[in-house]
Amino acid sequence: MQYHFEQLNTDVCKCYLFYEEGSKEAAIVDPKINYLTAYLDLLEQRNLCLKWIFETHTHADHISGAAALKDATGADIYMGQRAAASIKCVNKRLHEGDLVKVGKIHVKIIHTPGHTKDSVSLLLPGKLLTGDILFLDDGGAARTDLPGGDSGEQWESHQKIKKLPDNTIIYPAHDYRNRLPSSLMEQKKRNPFLQYSSKQEYIEFLKTLKLEPAEWMKDVLQANYGCTRDPYAAEIPEEGATCEVKGTLPAEVATLIVGATSVEDIKARLDNGEKLIIVDVRDNEDYQILGKIENAINIPITNVNASLKSLEKYKDREVVFVCTQGKRSMTAAQLAKHAGFKNAIVMTGGMTAWNEKFGMKD
Repeated sequence: MQYHFEQLNTDVCKCYLFYEEGSKEAAIVDPKINYLTAYLDLLEQRNLCLKWIFETHTHADHISGAAALKDATGADIYMGQRAAASIKCVNKRLHEGDLVKVGKIHVKIIHTPGHTKDSVSLLLPGKLLTGDILFLDDGGAARTDLPGGDSGEQWESHQKIKKLPDNTIIYPAHDYRNRLPSSLMEQKKRNPFLQYSSKQEYIEFLKTLKLEPAEWMKDVLQANYGCTRDPYAAEIPEEGATCEVKGTLPAEVATLIVGATSVEDIKARLDNGEKLIIVDVRDNEDYQILGKIENAINIPITNVNASLKSLEKYKDREVVFVCTQGKRSMTAAQLAKHAGFKNAIVMTGGMTAWNEKFGMKD
């Protein structure tokens, strides 16, 4: 069975149109409101009647065009069963395993939470529309620190996807690096987020990277919860990789190179009585598992930006950032260096390496 499939948008937010060859009834996935006129013009040019509007999840980086498209065409809006009850414009709630027929095209619904609780992926013949649960190659997947996000659920969703046929072509809702859709087999090789065999390891990995979402993203969510038709309902900055993990960290920060030192070096210097400035960026709950270095200053990674002023007197000194394995501390050191701390470094391996070498210290 032949069907037409194409990507419509020209920016990092991807929208897909598909319909059975020879049919006049079409479906659209993840429309963006600023393309509304373009969508309607295209439907008219091709003499198509829009019947199905799929939203893979509640978007946090752009205003959805679903409600406005529904008003203009009378199409039904389909969203995951866990989408907020306040999204009144939704006609159909989608459940795991549901089969939606777009003409003769069978669209199987896969519940894939993690980025948001209402995330679904759409399995078409030969294609998987992943929304934000899976991006392409080094794009990895979407952040899990938005309302309803859950790193464990995201890992479980990836396991579902990995069971699909290897020749399934992956089409995400975003691409920030000009990647082309490719097969699941290729993504298993090239996408690091699909290479974690342990859920706990994956959770720890994301925990080390995520930053709190920008305030404007919360405004966008509220606008989409309310089915806004106003393209200016929330103030949205210029495009960036905002839905990716670490996506709200400016590029000039994320690419900064910072120094590193070993746990042996830190231990030796402390034993020699040196008064090191050590900033531990873990959450308090992590101390119960791995302990802490005596006299370390605790500033959780999500508070580092706001708390750097309290460390101003150390700007010209070496400041050692510490976390569980060294990933959160790298982000913190980059933020500090960007803020003018001349010698912000990380302790390689974090408290995991410290405990392996010296044992846990309360």
